[in-house]
Amino acid sequence: MPSSRCRLLWRFCKHAIRTCACWRNGTTPEGSRAIFGVDAYPAICLMAQGQWLESNGDIARRLTRAVKRTLEWIGGHSAEEFQARLRGKAGQPEELDGLRATIATRSLDGRMPAGGPEAVRDAVAASVPRVATVDVRDTYTDTYIQ
Repeated sequence: MPSSRCRLLWRFCKHAIRTCACWRNGTTPEGSRAIFGVDAYPAICLMAQGQWLESNGDIARRLTRAVKRTLEWIGGHSAEEFQARLRGKAGQPEELDGLRATIATRSLDGRMPAGGPEAVRDAVAASVPRVATVDVRDTYTDTYIQ
């Protein structure tokens, strides 16, 4: 059963889509806490099957190191620099808002934030109820972060 917070969020989202209303800014710790119940919602991640990880630990470490360096680069540059690097030129102004949100909410160390897996499960369960019963303890690892 999804949490009451997720049911409320789902009802709100359906209403917001119909009315184009805004509720909270999920790009701040306060907004993320109000929406998802955590200070940082894990929006960027690497995914792999356990069997692959067991056979390819070195590749997993190199990939996580690359993502961590990318997150560090993002933190040291403006949204305009980020956009220029992505596109090779300036893009749409509304893209800058999304890039600013990415910069503001990125992980500083590449690790899964406390409560992150549960927040993702609960958010997904709002639209896919069977996900609510997933035990998230074995769905992530910070083993490959250096």
